[in-house]
Amino acid sequence: MTTRTVYLIDAAGLLAGTLEAEESPMQPGTWLLPAGAIDTPPPADVPAGRVPRWNGAAWTLATAPRKSTSAGS
Repeated sequence: MTTRTVYLIDAAGLLAGTLEAEESPMQPGTWLLPAGAIDTPPPADVPAGRVPRWNGAAWTLATAPRKSTSAGS
């Protein structure tokens, strides 16, 4: 079975991870992409404080979301 790496994006378009997509057994050359996945690789060099964001046509670099800190007990 042939696979290729695809890139998962969240609801805001931010890169959320990768996974291996499989080639369609019924249509060779067609890849079975899950919802929220694209096959265009994100930029290789991402500066600190930035994160790749898919705008529907290309990758851009967005300001990385701040991690929330909660006051714990």
